Amino acid sequence: MDDLETAAAAAAEEEVVSTEQVTEAPEAEHTPEQVEEKTRSQKRREERKAELDRLRASEADANARLAAETARLERLKSAAAALPEPKEADFEKYEDYLAARTAYASVKALDGRTEAEIQAEIEARRRDVAAVKERQAAADRANWTQQVAEAKGRYSDFDQVVYSQDVPISERMAQAIMSTDTPADVAYRIASDRELAREISAMSDRDMWRAIGRIEATLSAPRPKTTTTAPAPINPVRPQAAAVSDPTKMTATEYAEWRAKGGTFTL
Repeated sequence: MDDLETAAAAAAEEEVVSTEQVTEAPEAEHTPEQVEEKTRSQKRREERKAELDRLRASEADANARLAAETARLERLKSAAAALPEPKEADFEKYEDYLAARTAYASVKALDGRTEAEIQAEIEARRRDVAAVKERQAAADRANWTQQVAEAKGRYSDFDQVVYSQDVPISERMAQAIMSTDTPADVAYRIASDRELAREISAMSDRDMWRAIGRIEATLSAPRPKTTTTAPAPINPVRPQAAAVSDPTKMTATEYAEWRAKGGTFTL
């Protein structure tokens, strides 16, 4: 694993802060270009989050409508099944039987039309759900393309590591990685550690999404300030007043004050 891979792997490890006396090193100043890039990156993440929130809301609404129409269809079928077909033996007059048959046929015809309408509505709702999922997938693909272009500037071996045939990244893992805000960094982190990739690939869908989410959170977390166990620097004693006058020329009061402040004779 080269330096870049080591850096990516180290980013996922817990930072241990010594319990000994530490002295924080001053934070490195960012250039205007770095600040601008950070601002642009933050704006992109906020825009992506807002778009994903809208897509998730649309998907939830489409799924709710689909569920409502499906439940409506089931109720209609149950009601139609409970409606008994008239039998001539149950009627004293044949005319009453014919009237019941006519009413029964009308209800069945109405139920058939209603069922067809509900089925059409269900299909429309299914298309809505599929369309939202496709928009989500398109947003993920666009984010991936953009993130990869940026990641290649950070990892010179990005292609060799991420697209290696030896890395066990399954299709479902790829989908989970693509759904993160920083898919390129997450992919590089996982691909840099084949044992980690194998562990995640063997997980259930639920555990896999959680594991990838934890990796993303670790990579996205701000890095702690640099610490050191070196003792705190000694502050030099600075004179608190201007140079004193010749003690031999001081008054008694001046001499007492001078001595009280630590004044000494130079031999």
